[in-house]
Formats: sequence, structure tokens, C-alpha cells
Amino acid sequence: MDVAPGVIEYGLDFLRRHRTPRGTLPDTVLDRSLVMPHILPWTSVLSLEEGGRPRVAWAGAGVIKVNGFDGTGRFVDELLEPRLARQYTEFVTLVRTSRRGHIACFEIEARAVGRPLVETLFLPVEDEAGEVRHQLLFHQYNLLDGIGVEGALLLARLSEGCVITAEPV
Repeated sequence: MDVAPGVIEYGLDFLRRHRTPRGTLPDTVLDRSLVMPHILPWTSVLSLEEGGRPRVAWAGAGVIKVNGFDGTGRFVDELLEPRLARQYTEFVTLVRTSRRGHIACFEIEARAVGRPLVETLFLPVEDEAGEVRHQLLFHQYNLLDGIGVEGALLLARLSEGCVITAEPV
């Protein structure tokens, strides 16, 4: 069962509509009114602190509900278990340095719903000086109840600690 289907597709379309000639998003997209109201609950923004440490600048209501907590203002490594926090931070660094959007798929422990699979589209946001200091994230959660054999195989791969990525967008 998908929670908020179509979020990733919306995020890709958002990138196509708003990207700069360099392929990043301008920091004007951090104005939440630019995101459709039915998608906004499934978005979040990371700020990249000195040294590249990601902090949750804000999280949508749907993200908060599924995760079972509001991470706004906290560092990613304070919210996730160490292995996943390390992977997440490495992925954020990849998006920052490549200046390209990327999609990752993580199995997470969400207090509210168990163990959903979350697909996240990470989009780099640059400031007026051209530095990537934020990332706009679009999250699509897939609940893993009744996932069948195919889902179980995917879950087994994810539980090994790998991050599955698509081609950069």
C-alpha cells in the first residue's frame, strides 16, 4: 500500500519546472507555497551545516506522522540509527557534490507504522552565491504489509544496509 502515491513523479516534474541552467533548484523554491498542498505533507528540507552535517530544517505533516516524531531542527545523525545515518549523510553529500537530484530507497523503522520502505527524491538547492546549502526532499512511503515474495527479496537486499539509487535526475 502506497502512502501519498505520485510524490516522486511530482518532485521530478517540480525539478523540471524550477531548475536553474546548472541543474540545481534556486533557493526561492524553499517557499512552501510553490509545492501543491496535497504534496507538501510529504516533503522536507535539509540544511547542510558546516562540515556537511545535514539538519532537518522542516518536515511535512505526513513525514512527521509516518515517522512518529518531528525531527525539525535536529541533525540526521541524532534521529537515525548509526548505520542508516551514515548512509543518509553519504547520500546527502553525493547530491551536494554532484549538484544533481538522486533517488534513494531506504527501509526505515517508523514508530507510527512499523517498517515502511521510503523512496526519497533528494534535490540540491543552491543559494545566490551558487553554493548548495539545502536539499528539498520528496518522500513516498510504501507500507510493507502483505508485500509478497518480490517485496521480501527487495527487503532482504535493503536490510543488508545498501542504498538503492536510480540514475541522477
